[in-house]
Amino acid sequence: MFVERIAVIGIGRFGGRLARSLTDLGAEVLAVDERQDAVETVRDHVALAVALDVTDETAFGASGVAEVDIAVVAIGKNLEASILVAAQLVRLAVPHIVARASSDLHAQILRLLGVHDVVNLEASVGDSVARRLVSPDLHERQQLPTGHEYTELVSRPTQWGRSLAELALSQRYRVTPLAIRRQRPAIDDTGRSVVRAELIVDPDPAEVVREGDRIGVVGTAMRLRQLARARDE
Repeated sequence: MFVERIAVIGIGRFGGRLARSLTDLGAEVLAVDERQDAVETVRDHVALAVALDVTDETAFGASGVAEVDIAVVAIGKNLEASILVAAQLVRLAVPHIVARASSDLHAQILRLLGVHDVVNLEASVGDSVARRLVSPDLHERQQLPTGHEYTELVSRPTQWGRSLAELALSQRYRVTPLAIRRQRPAIDDTGRSVVRAELIVDPDPAEVVREGDRIGVVGTAMRLRQLARARDE
C-alpha cells in the first residue's frame, strides 16, 4: 500500500494538530520546528520529529524534507521564516508544497515563489462568516487542500463560561479550534446600542466561550462527524 510522506514545518497549534491528523489518516509524517519543546509535543505521534533552524539551508536539506511527497509550511506569524522555508522547498523540488498564509500579500508572495497550494486561514474564516451572515442556518464544510475540513459549531449551554482549554476539543475529538465568531454589544457614533460582529482568529486556549459563539474548527471528516454525534447525544 502506498503511504504518502508528508513534512509539516512549523509545529504550533495548527501545525501540531495537522501532523497528528495526517498520521491518523495513515501518512508518514516528518515534523520540523526550530523549537525543541514544540517538537516534543508531537514526537510520539509522527514518524520523525526534528528540531533545527529552518532558515539554515544545509540543516534543512539534510532533515529529509527533500524526500517527501508533500510539504506543508504551517508557520503562521513569522512571515520571513515562512517565505524562506517555502523558497527552500521549491529549490529542493518537493513535488507538492502547501503553505499557510497570514494575509493576501503573504499568499501572493508564496504563489510567486512557486507554492502549489496556499491556505489563507483568515480569508477562509472570513468567507465563511460572510456566508453565515447572509444565510445564518448554513452549516457547510469547507474542504482544505490538506484533506481536512473547516466548519463552525454553535456553542452549547454546557460550554458557556468555559475556556477552550477546558473544553479540550483537540484532546477529546482531535479537531483544532481556529476561530470564534461572536456578537458583542457596542455603542455606535450616534450613541445607539448596536450589536457588532467580532472575529477571533487562532484564539488563545484561555479564551472563554460565550453564549451565541460560533467555534470554527478544522479536522478530518470522520473527526467532525464524531464531534457532531457527541453534541447530539
